[in-house]
Amino acid sequence: ALVTISADSWFALGSPRPVSFIHSLSRVMVVVSALLVAACAQTPEVPSGSTTRKPVSGTNRLQILESHNWRLQSAVDLHNQRIATLSPQDVPPIVFGFGGDRINIQGGCNQMGGRYRITAASQIEVDQIVSTRMACKPELMQTDAALSNLFAKPLQIEVLDGASPQLRLVSASNETLVFAGSLTREAQFGAPTVIFLEVAPEHIACNRAPAVGARCLQVRQLYFDEKGLPAGKPGEWQALYEDIEGFRHAEGERNVLRVKRFNRAQPQTGTVGTVYVLDLIVESGSVNRRQ
Repeated sequence: ALVTISADSWFALGSPRPVSFIHSLSRVMVVVSALLVAACAQTPEVPSGSTTRKPVSGTNRLQILESHNWRLQSAVDLHNQRIATLSPQDVPPIVFGFGGDRINIQGGCNQMGGRYRITAASQIEVDQIVSTRMACKPELMQTDAALSNLFAKPLQIEVLDGASPQLRLVSASNETLVFAGSLTREAQFGAPTVIFLEVAPEHIACNRAPAVGARCLQVRQLYFDEKGLPAGKPGEWQALYEDIEGFRHAEGERNVLRVKRFNRAQPQTGTVGTVYVLDLIVESGSVNRRQ
């Protein structure tokens, strides 16, 4: 910053005559410059929007991993070039979740998971990945294959704490994946109720505020016993006025979903009291439309 003092202002304040003014002004500018230098040294500039993150380990690392969902932000190779198979365009992002000794992965098409552990050398090792078996576009299937191959060998793991926590995974060939963390719904609302919903192939008109005039999913609740076999009569078909987080419905496609249902203790004005989060796509298939 540059401080300037005009001669007119100086004289108006009862300054000495011009020669004295020049000497006095020189002394003032020296003092001001010294103060500015000291101020700059004491208060370095902080880039706008910057956040402070620090690496964590041990119990703190596990707590942060499990209390957040991790959405892929970037995937680059050794030469800092985007890895296309891990960054398909116009599709839901890759999301990791950690719970107990398991890692859950929402890939390009399928949901995958396996048991994991973090070694003393800060490497994450995942046992054989298991996956659902849905068929999707070739590029999405390639993303699933790339994720499976990525965990075939240990990955270096680093968790950076802060207002916006970050997860970094680095392979032996220096492929680097960076994830942004956001609090899980469990961390926000507590334990959920797990239910099964069948989603009809077609949307229906919403007839209740605040969604009047919009299109809603048509769902009914299904029931299964401990062995996973259908039990009881399905519920009635009804409009679902809330979104199902993590689920993208395709018109003409029938789905059976395992869903986590959370209840907000004190919903704010304009927010819904119930939150649905996709846990697993149990079944999915296209339904032929009548012409």
